[in-house]
Amino acid sequence: MWEKYTCLCCVEQNIDWLQFMNMVFSEVNINITDTEEIIVRCPDYVFELGRLIQKTSSRSVRWYWQVGYMKVQQA
Repeated sequence: MWEKYTCLCCVEQNIDWLQFMNMVFSEVNINITDTEEIIVRCPDYVFELGRLIQKTSSRSVRWYWQVGYMKVQQA
């Protein structure tokens, strides 16, 4: 099941998804705006991820984001 949103902040407000997506897509010169329509295949996952990030230390979250970002760059 999937749902259409105009921004991921509608699904999970504890993560700056727009900033994260723009960081990822900056490598290919794509800018995403807050009016961009997106399809979220697993909104429950996005919501639960936000809850997990709230419970996790900022140091650990930062490390996981960096590792994930490096993986995206290598792809």
